[in-house]
Amino acid sequence: MNLQSTGYPRVLCLSAAAKRLHMPERTLRYQASRGWIQGAFKQGKLWKFSLTALESAPQRRRHVA
Repeated sequence: MNLQSTGYPRVLCLSAAAKRLHMPERTLRYQASRGWIQGAFKQGKLWKFSLTALESAPQRRRHVA
């Protein structure tokens, strides 16, 4: 089944979005609750993230000491 042709936007759960952005789930949940993540919304008690918004978001940079 081709999901692109359904017309629905692709949405990721919190754990999948955290893995894609290389950050802890707690940090992503905090940033979403503050409105710092574009395309984040709550569905009941669960945070969901628009895939297109996450792809356009700047990637987190790791500090290497």
